[in-house]
Amino acid sequence: MTSRDTPKTVLLGGAPIGREAAAGGTITPGMFVLLNSAGAVVAHSAAGAQGCNLVAREMELVGNTIDDDYENGDRVLYWACKPGDRIYALLADGEDVAAGALLESDGAGALQAVTAAAQDGEGVVTFPGHACARALEAVDNAEGGAVARIKVEIV
Repeated sequence: MTSRDTPKTVLLGGAPIGREAAAGGTITPGMFVLLNSAGAVVAHSAAGAQGCNLVAREMELVGNTIDDDYENGDRVLYWACKPGDRIYALLADGEDVAAGALLESDGAGALQAVTAAAQDGEGVVTFPGHACARALEAVDNAEGGAVARIKVEIV
């Protein structure tokens, strides 16, 4: 991928609502976050859980990029996204997803493929995970050793 094809910002399209709060730990732009009981921004910590629509953005106001982390106590700028917003998010280590794949929180601020549907002995189908995004591109991070970036659309 050339530099021209690599986004330099978290928000790729749409009109999410901008917000800010103190960081409750290290936050990487593109990370899915939530507010803890103290009102601080922390990594979205429940794999497959609902409520996965807040995304940390870069602090471009002071010249920082998507590669510059927020540290504990910093003011974090983040987006409150809605369906259709497009984000340059983080894909968890070990994931290999195709374009169009549904994604859920990995419990550490990145995304992973939605947990497969399961059928119990009664024939009832359940979906353990909660999709919060759809991959807009195929990304293979199966042997990455770290999180990778992926273009997604909030669902």
